Amino acid sequence: IFVANLLPKTKYLMIVRNPVTHVWSNYFHFGGGGSRQWQSVDEHAREQHVVDMFDDISSIAYLNGVCDDINAQFQSLQHLNDSKQRYMHMRNAYKSLIIEYFKRRYVAPKDIMNNGPHHNAKTVWSTYYIPILLVGLFANEEAFINGNWNEWHPLTNEILNYRLIQFEWLWSDTLDSMRMLKCWMTQGFRINNEKCEYERDDKLNQKLFAQTAKVNSRATQEFSDWYAREIVRIFQPCSNVLANALLHDRPNLLIGEWLQWKYF
Repeated sequence: IFVANLLPKTKYLMIVRNPVTHVWSNYFHFGGGGSRQWQSVDEHAREQHVVDMFDDISSIAYLNGVCDDINAQFQSLQHLNDSKQRYMHMRNAYKSLIIEYFKRRYVAPKDIMNNGPHHNAKTVWSTYYIPILLVGLFANEEAFINGNWNEWHPLTNEILNYRLIQFEWLWSDTLDSMRMLKCWMTQGFRINNEKCEYERDDKLNQKLFAQTAKVNSRATQEFSDWYAREIVRIFQPCSNVLANALLHDRPNLLIGEWLQWKYF
């Protein structure tokens, strides 16, 4: 509600990241991955603990089932060549994920965003974010499209104030990603909104973003292929909703490029 009340004066950016590395990083930041209890056991015990955090929450499996249904519906609409027409057919499917997320959070079983005896809410729900991503999208649709669907088009007239950017692409090419972020943030406020003055070879851009360094990372331990496969199992259904369905029909929501996630 707070976010919705700030529209349309604000812009919102969702940074999406490969769940395999995202979960591992957050586990060390929030879930005790670097604590002393793991120093006396083998590495598999730590990785099993991460996987169990997700498997022990019934809503994760349930929402994954909803995402599987969404992906199946999207595949059944491949005969529709028009991206707008297909998205309009898919809106109720996307809504179903939002509805089930809030039902299971506030009605039953209320196991979303709660710390449990074997899991840390920050580690789990800051990485399992596709339902919240859709909440943000629908809030912006309500504010900017407001029922005027005839005027909106995903390829020629996309809403401006809500964007996604992929973490991996953002840090793989900072000269372009930071420039494109500044262009998006200033869109609508520049003298000439048809041309962005932030160029890749701009001296300030080169000085600030030609080189970047990874700092303050606590995930110093490597993970195994087993861990990666398990995280893919948990995140594949809803990740497919984002990468293979939503962004397929609404590619202009994405700033920059989509790089294929490793392990997926």
